[in-house]
Amino acid sequence: DVLRIIDKGKKQGVVPVHVSHESYAILSLSVFNIKISKYSANEELLLRIPVPEIAAICYIKDDQQHILAIKFGSQESCKLAVLLCENKPAAEEIC
Repeated sequence: DVLRIIDKGKKQGVVPVHVSHESYAILSLSVFNIKISKYSANEELLLRIPVPEIAAICYIKDDQQHILAIKFGSQESCKLAVLLCENKPAAEEIC
């Protein structure tokens, strides 16, 4: 299911096929939330996901890409955050 959604996002241009340095991000994990910030001087907040809203986190290897998918939200509104990791160990460490 997740891979199908990611493939659809790639076709629609919502999920990038390749990542550039402008797309690099910092993932911070605490007991309260997952925070994703832009990798830049000001570390602009891109996404904050409270831990109770996380339904699942999965690792997918597709076309030599290491994808981390975070399913979150409420029963009424489910969302998916897609992160491309540099390598398998980095993705597995986050999982």
